Amino acid sequence: MKGFASLSASIGLSWALTLICGCSSPVVLNQDSTSPQTFVVGDRFDLELSENASTGFSWSLDDFDDQVLSLVADELDVGSTEPGAAATRIFSFECVGAGATEIAGHLERGDEEGDSFSIDVTCQ
Repeated sequence: MKGFASLSASIGLSWALTLICGCSSPVVLNQDSTSPQTFVVGDRFDLELSENASTGFSWSLDDFDDQVLSLVADELDVGSTEPGAAATRIFSFECVGAGATEIAGHLERGDEEGDSFSIDVTCQ
């Protein structure tokens, strides 16, 4: 029962922190997230995309409706400093207005394109 009580206290604390400060783990999407996503104005979410800088390819976003979404961060998380190691491009968004838009992007190296993705997002 001790483990259950500890788990219950931990879950209770998590809910309390979420209610008090509005803190919660952001929703994380990736290039395989193909189903439409719905959020509430004020919500934040991350889009994580695999990238390998040693290939010369990097992710580029197409235009999206900035009345609905705001790009609040664009970061590259390098897991290792080894040559050829994979990294993760993290685009962080916030819903700033009600509406629908598409987030689309592609890997590019100069004029050469690689993988692409598209996700429909609605903010209510």
